[in-house]
Amino acid sequence: MNQTGVYAINCLISGKNYVGGAYKKLRVRCYDHWNALRKGFHRNRHLQSAWNKYGEEAFRFLVLELCGPDPVEVAERETYWISRLRASEREHGYNRSPTGGSTTGLKHSKESRVRHSEAARQRMTPEVRARIAESVSRAQKGRVGKSPGEGTRRKVSFIISSLWKDPVYRARMVAARRKRPPASAETRAKISAAVLGRKDTEETRQRKSEARQKLLAAGWRHSAESRARMSVSHRGRHAQDREAESKAPN
Repeated sequence: MNQTGVYAINCLISGKNYVGGAYKKLRVRCYDHWNALRKGFHRNRHLQSAWNKYGEEAFRFLVLELCGPDPVEVAERETYWISRLRASEREHGYNRSPTGGSTTGLKHSKESRVRHSEAARQRMTPEVRARIAESVSRAQKGRVGKSPGEGTRRKVSFIISSLWKDPVYRARMVAARRKRPPASAETRAKISAAVLGRKDTEETRQRKSEARQKLLAAGWRHSAESRARMSVSHRGRHAQDREAESKAPN
């Protein structure tokens, strides 16, 4: 129980399961869940409702699989067990999301969205907003010069890649980007100034090259529309370079 892994909270009466991943210690996750359920404020309302209905004696904590220290491995195995036990299907389990390590795939009803929105508006008093702003400011100051650890980066990468594997999510994001108004001339100038003259390190160039090779090997190609836009962009940059060279003193 002092190891990372995937677990299930099983209801002996209904047979339903809640599947989770322990990224530090299984023992700690078990304590956290039981503590929240006993006090009646577990974040999963379906699991809390079942606990209130059947009682603590109707539930057990099961270790499904032990994992190594890699958080990506834990998230992947959590996703596997959610799928295998069908824990994200309401008639079989209590999970709100079919993906481990995130709420990917979670879809709220219109009624639920309205309820959450109204509750958030009531909570966000001027005093709360001021405290949040102060907290964010302190956190940002503490992160200056720091970068997330390798484990955090791998976990975020896994979650983002899982999102983009969903064609519905991908189409929704592409449509949202196309609806955004174009950046102003001032914004484009700021971006250009920030990027101009910046050179990638050898490690970064190698990583980008490997990523491109993987995409090409998988059969990924730019659409005709994307190629046309990039061609126009390249021609514009070359024209600017030639203009700058012609104005430069001999």
